[in-house]
Amino acid sequence: MEDELSGLFKALGHPIRRGILDILKELAKTTGELNEYFPEVTRYAIMKHLRILEEGNLVVVRREGKYNRNFLNAVPLQEMHNRWVGKYMQPTAKSLLNLRSIVANNGGDIAMTAIDQGRVFRIEQEVFINSPREQVFQALTERAGDWWEFRLAPKE
Repeated sequence: MEDELSGLFKALGHPIRRGILDILKELAKTTGELNEYFPEVTRYAIMKHLRILEEGNLVVVRREGKYNRNFLNAVPLQEMHNRWVGKYMQPTAKSLLNLRSIVANNGGDIAMTAIDQGRVFRIEQEVFINSPREQVFQALTERAGDWWEFRLAPKE
């Protein structure tokens, strides 16, 4: 299993290979068709990338006449998800991704109000949000119900 994962991580380690997988997610393509998506890369380089993807078991190649048709094999991705992502994906991580989405989409529409100093919680995960500090603060303090998976009971 470890050797398979090494090949999978190697296959995913290059942006062109990830781009090829994105294209194949939509529809199987020949090598020539894939090459058209990457005009800055030679056909030979695309063939090398496809070979690495095939070694990682992410691409299945079927011969059709004089062409090789490349298909995405999503099974190793699901296995990787089960092994490396699924067990570490906690509701808090999803909440942080929801926060980033809220800030990116409409965080600037939130009006500033006073901070409630009585409620403190600690987040032990990290997400990078490429937005102005004020937007992030507003989403954290005023829109927590839109992104935080856990509901805090009000103090009585």
